[in-house]
Amino acid sequence: MLTALKRHAPAGGEANSGGTTPRSDGQRHLGRLLRTTTFRFALIYLGLFVGSVLLVLWLIYWSTAGFLTSQADTAIREDMQALADRYRTGGMAGLAEAVNERGMGNASSIYILAASSGSTLAGNQFWPRGWTRRAGSTCR
Repeated sequence: MLTALKRHAPAGGEANSGGTTPRSDGQRHLGRLLRTTTFRFALIYLGLFVGSVLLVLWLIYWSTAGFLTSQADTAIREDMQALADRYRTGGMAGLAEAVNERGMGNASSIYILAASSGSTLAGNQFWPRGWTRRAGSTCR
């Protein structure tokens, strides 16, 4: 009977003797739930699940980015080798023709053959805006 009196607020909105407001049944139930072992295990498993998902997503990103980078590097190396071979067989005129052919057929790539002074000899684009070309420098 004494416990039943402690659970209910005094009638008429009076303050209880302890000076604190009584908690509702929902708050009391939530407090008990947060202290249960089942709830703590659920939080631990949730943390492990979120951590493992983030780890898997990072590994997928890392491997995909590495694969795409190596694939692009290989394609650029092969393209440079083919242009160097074309220069060896056809000289500067053959290289300019190859650069123009590649520039015309591929709008998403920039091909520029420039003189040491910076003037464009062949290609599909002008030098990118804001990029200054110094005489004697090379692009890679």
